[in-house]
Amino acid sequence: MCLADQSRQQTTNKHWRSTVQTIVLIIFLLSLTACGVVDPGERATFTNLGTISEKCYTEGLYWYNPLTTDMDIIDIKVQAITLEKLGAATHDQQDLHTGLVVNYVLSADRCHMFQKEVGWGYKETLLEPQTIEALKAAAAEFKAENIIRERAKLKAQIVKELQHRMEPYYITIKDVALTDFGFSQDYSRAIEQKQVAEQKVQQAEYERQEAVKRAEATVATAKGQAEANTLLAKSVRESPEVLQMKWIDKWNGVQPQVLLSDKSIPLISVNR
Repeated sequence: MCLADQSRQQTTNKHWRSTVQTIVLIIFLLSLTACGVVDPGERATFTNLGTISEKCYTEGLYWYNPLTTDMDIIDIKVQAITLEKLGAATHDQQDLHTGLVVNYVLSADRCHMFQKEVGWGYKETLLEPQTIEALKAAAAEFKAENIIRERAKLKAQIVKELQHRMEPYYITIKDVALTDFGFSQDYSRAIEQKQVAEQKVQQAEYERQEAVKRAEATVATAKGQAEANTLLAKSVRESPEVLQMKWIDKWNGVQPQVLLSDKSIPLISVNR
């Protein structure tokens, strides 16, 4: 090989080595940079070598070093957990069973504190147990027969109790729904029998009141008739004209043959 060919070969080799080095450098630099997107309804935290960021990052595009930093997306929209077949005792020691649907949101401004102090297993380790305790605490304030009529008050009390319990953990309770609400079969039958008995008592009271009204109406009618008869008799005694009119109403047209006295009722003369 001549010197010119050797020179060209060396130049080519240097070019390829330079190209490979550039590619490796680019790959290395890319490996040091990553990006993440935070959508509406989300927040982000960054954990750099085990240290969580001191703030929550709002919507936007963020670049970070994936070799040293992790990016965590936190959902701050309304979420829900469903708990079924929960039990609690009422104030009068009746067994209440129900399901609960809890709507809640994680703190948008303190999500980094939530991540530090609570962590991602919060549903099983915190929210579900506290919901059960809130139900028990609220149910204990109501008698069983009152809960049936005041179900909305029981729900409001559960919400209030759970909000108080979850506020220190950067979780806001929005609402609670009661599902499959009821009591034991024995108590349910007792309630049904009591309702039937109350309905019978109400019906009996209604019939009694109607009978009293009818009796009062009859008495009023009789009293009115008696008063009318009394007035009529009085008017007869005091007014001969009224008595004469009654005699005329019953007269058959035959002239009486005998007059008992001059105090008898004068007859109306009939022109022939």
